[in-house]
Amino acid sequence: MRLSKDRVGELFISGYFGETPPKELLFQIEKQALGGIILFAENCTNHEKLRRSIEQLQALSDKPLFIAIDQEGGRVCRLKGPPIEYLSAESYGENSTQNLQDSYELKSALERYRVDFGLAAAYMSELGINLLLGPVCDLRPQFDNLKESSALSERTFSADPDIVGAFAKVTIEVGKENNLLCCLKHAPGLGSVQADPHFTLGASPLSAQEFSQRDFLPFRTGCSAGASMIMTSHFLIREHSSLPVTFSKEIVSTVIRKELPKDVTLITDDLNMGALKTFGSADDVCLTAFNCGHDLLLARSNTTIDKGISALSLGLDSGTVSDERFSEALGRIDALRNTLEPVA
Repeated sequence: MRLSKDRVGELFISGYFGETPPKELLFQIEKQALGGIILFAENCTNHEKLRRSIEQLQALSDKPLFIAIDQEGGRVCRLKGPPIEYLSAESYGENSTQNLQDSYELKSALERYRVDFGLAAAYMSELGINLLLGPVCDLRPQFDNLKESSALSERTFSADPDIVGAFAKVTIEVGKENNLLCCLKHAPGLGSVQADPHFTLGASPLSAQEFSQRDFLPFRTGCSAGASMIMTSHFLIREHSSLPVTFSKEIVSTVIRKELPKDVTLITDDLNMGALKTFGSADDVCLTAFNCGHDLLLARSNTTIDKGISALSLGLDSGTVSDERFSEALGRIDALRNTLEPVA
């Protein structure tokens, strides 16, 4: 049986500007079945007001919304103040000791992180947040000039995939204890890319085999620990495609999907980032990202989301979006949503 086009909005997560959700976002939730929202710092200046906003948005939706946030610790904390704000990944990993290869030192670092992140996770859950866009599973860049990789500055636990995987496992365990889904990012690994995708498109020199043998290891560990969502990012893998990961069906299927359990939900990084600015209209960006294998499409702009919903709806009519791809994505999203705590 063909799925209703009325469900297209469930494929999207939108942001908004300011403290108060705008009428455009309310319309997308109430009338277009929007899948969820992503919170940025300007939405989070008043915690109690944010809690009320989340309750308002959930009340408008027929199904529980994904309420997502980048609250990684350190400089990437949208919510400020104790206990929600904690140290950077680098502080617990690379900077916490000179010898994380020592099992005792690693155990101590992991326990410090477990306690601090546990306080933040509980607070997020109390506010109504149910999806952490983290942990960062990228390996620490090994460039001579780390300023050239500002996208990951302070955000990585280690250059060692086993250590990164250990921190990812703790993140997922603590998330589960607090009804908080975790999204591993940025597959298949951003650590070998010098350019910051927020601003420009960069490329990785690695091959698919190199990704599989090293950079992807923390993602496998995270999935084994129970992570059900993975985020890709906007960069080139020249051995495979002239298109960024976000738009490359070959990379999504042969470099990423083959490494994952079939039920893992794949989400894009923000489609409004500068790395994608030369790749066409919002309609084209959303269509291509979805057709290459992403289940959820994330964009800060309500306008991008609105155009994306229209483009995918028209695509289902014209056949440029297959019923099979639509059904596959909704199946994964439904399974993920069913793990959320019921909204009162």
